[in-house]
Amino acid sequence: MVATIRAAQDAAEAGQQLRSQYGMSEQQSEGVLNLSLRRLTSLEARKLQDEADTLNARCGRLRTADNTLAEVALRVCKQEADVSSCFWASGQTCSDDAAL
Repeated sequence: MVATIRAAQDAAEAGQQLRSQYGMSEQQSEGVLNLSLRRLTSLEARKLQDEADTLNARCGRLRTADNTLAEVALRVCKQEADVSSCFWASGQTCSDDAAL
């Protein structure tokens, strides 16, 4: 039965196949499909795969954004360290207006 449902393009075809192959009534085939076996149709499997692909792509973009953010933060810290060392090496202090 599962193979029949998996091979169907959609729930309507799965129900028709269950009725013709297993001699089920319409009510029986709907009952079987209502057991969450509806998701086993190729259309539903494709939808789930598409959703998984979309989520994986989004995760990839988020990882890239996270890495980019980390790189920017590292550059800012390095620049801050460079500015601090230059600032203090010149003998200027925070109260020197000329330093600003």
